[in-house]
Amino acid sequence: MKKGFLLIVLFLMLCAPGMSGAAKLPATPKPDKKTLILAWERVQSQDPHTRKFEKIDANRYLLETDLFPFKDEVQVLYLAVDDEYPDEIEGFVIVQLKGVDKGFRELYSRNLSIWERHNRLYWSSDVDKWLTGKEYQDLQNSLTSKSKSTKKTGSKMSQESRALIIFGVFNGIAFAILFLGMGVVLFLMFRKQMALQKDLIEKQLNILAAFAHLGKGQQNTNMLLQGIYKRLGAARRPGQPKQPQQATPKAPGNVSRK
Repeated sequence: MKKGFLLIVLFLMLCAPGMSGAAKLPATPKPDKKTLILAWERVQSQDPHTRKFEKIDANRYLLETDLFPFKDEVQVLYLAVDDEYPDEIEGFVIVQLKGVDKGFRELYSRNLSIWERHNRLYWSSDVDKWLTGKEYQDLQNSLTSKSKSTKKTGSKMSQESRALIIFGVFNGIAFAILFLGMGVVLFLMFRKQMALQKDLIEKQLNILAAFAHLGKGQQNTNMLLQGIYKRLGAARRPGQPKQPQQATPKAPGNVSRK
């Protein structure tokens, strides 16, 4: 029981760093007012026409730009996020330039409109951030170019794949024909070899049959001769002449004297 408890504690200690690391992962940005004001601050500070941009207080900033003669306070009145269409989310930063009247706006209307473009931002789900109109357009063009390049690459790859498939099919057919041809040649060679072996076996059987026939003939000859000998022997027995007895030579000492 104690060992099991120690194992559980050790497992939790090992998993704790991973769990804490997972808990510290930043959340995915969302197109809301909080991310909108941060993106607007970034755009204003990075604008090449901006000479000075500092945050004074909540919704209050000090701005100096060379687009029009202004070095004063900018107040953010309110923020608006138009998310009616998820694919086209827009954010609006409504501001007020301190000391700018109607006559100033009429005089610098063109430059003011250029500056105010950065007060309208576009949310990109591809990069999960707010972008200016130019940044958004550049991103879309880049994605379109990548898509076309991917299509071309895919088309080229499909052509190469098609060529490889055709090459593989031809190779398969050639290999099948070669394999079939080799099989036919081997079959013919095997058939010829079997025919030769059959002829050889038949010749050997013929030779054996000839030897057997000769052996049978020899046996018949032997039997015939034996019969002849028997007949000859039977014919001699009734009148067979007696062979003359040879005289026994006498010893020299036994000769009688007359």
